[in-house]
Amino acid sequence: MSNSLRIQRKMQSTLSQLLPEALTTRRRALAQMITGLHLAEHVHLSKVAGRIAGTAQLESKTRHLRRFLGNEDVDPERFYSPVRDCLIDLAVQGTQTEGTSPVRILVDTLELSGERQVLMAGIAYRRRALPICWETYRREGVTNAGQQISLLRALAGLFRRTRRL
Repeated sequence: MSNSLRIQRKMQSTLSQLLPEALTTRRRALAQMITGLHLAEHVHLSKVAGRIAGTAQLESKTRHLRRFLGNEDVDPERFYSPVRDCLIDLAVQGTQTEGTSPVRILVDTLELSGERQVLMAGIAYRRRALPICWETYRREGVTNAGQQISLLRALAGLFRRTRRL
């Protein structure tokens, strides 16, 4: 069994526990997306699709991911919040059990094509930022203090909600 397939199956099992009410096909597509992102270490859809297990052509895998991302019935908050909460729990547990430094949060602005930008906060993990909170804005130069404060309040709410602090 390939490494990609092994990771994908483990992810599907985890998502079945985190999102039991979601359709199996959507959990499978999300597991493929997460596996591809992890293995490709890139966000370009064709690179992500290239790391997904299976015999389908690269174009077919890419279209499959694009359809999943464009599906209006797939609510990003509903699908991602259990994953985000799990990331936060694991990060906090790691600092408590290993006695290491506190959870490191990275904040960055991502410029999207068109007139959008994303202000994102993520947990630092192995030279990566695992996203846990973001807000999208119309691009008007750099983000301002009000936008940054809004993101930090939302971020603090994620930690406070389950008394993680």
